[in-house]
Amino acid sequence: MTPERRLTSHELVQELHDVLNVPGGWIRAAADSEEPTATPAEWTLESVVAQLWKLARATSTPDRVADRLTKAAEEADAALISEGVAQYGHLGAAYAYALQARQVSR
Repeated sequence: MTPERRLTSHELVQELHDVLNVPGGWIRAAADSEEPTATPAEWTLESVVAQLWKLARATSTPDRVADRLTKAAEEADAALISEGVAQYGHLGAAYAYALQARQVSR
C-alpha cells in the first residue's frame, strides 16, 4: 500500500478475513485451536465478527492475545452499525488490533 492509497472498507474486511482464514496461521496457533477457521471466500463482516469473538473467548488463547482480539471484535462489531467514515474507522481499528494480537503472540 502506498501513502496515496488507503484500503477501502471492503478491503479491510477482506484483510480481516484473510488473517482469520490462514490454515495453520498465527491466530489458530495462538489460540491453540485445532478447529478449522477456513470459511467461504464470501465471508461477511458478521462472520468475521463472530470468528473474532470465538477466538478471543477461547480458553486456550493467551490473555495478551485475547485482549487484542477482543478489542478487534468490539471494533468490527461497531462497524456493523456504522456507516461511511465511522464504519471505516472501526474497521481500521479492528485490523490494527488484529495486527497487535499477532505481535504479542510471538
